[in-house]
Amino acid sequence: MSERQRDCPFQEPNGGAVVVEEVRTGPPLSLVGDKLRQALVYCHLACVSVNTFVPDDLPQPPAWQASRLSVKRDGLMEPIRSAFRRQLTAFLALYNMLALEHRPGLVDQLLSMGSYQFASWLERIAKAGSVTG
Repeated sequence: MSERQRDCPFQEPNGGAVVVEEVRTGPPLSLVGDKLRQALVYCHLACVSVNTFVPDDLPQPPAWQASRLSVKRDGLMEPIRSAFRRQLTAFLALYNMLALEHRPGLVDQLLSMGSYQFASWLERIAKAGSVTG
């Protein structure tokens, strides 16, 4: 355990994830973070829109008719939620805030937010975190 870890009463920002120091050349990580934030906003909007506007009783495609799969839940919502969850993990890792990912119910909490509230949450993460470590 490092001296910094012993002296800090707070949880490590990346929650025990593998951390390495790297030197890189490429687009600024703040630009990468901004693009990832925009992708999260659109993924959030897609998830909320499908959940709100797509009816629960969509007809099953022929390939699904023998199964209990739901077109809305299994064919639309689950892939969007999975993409959202992975984008969120990448965003939190980029800003050295990965420990937040382990908060119970975080994805459901974020998806229940309105668009403005969610965008504000992302902005707070970007300001509180750091792409440079």
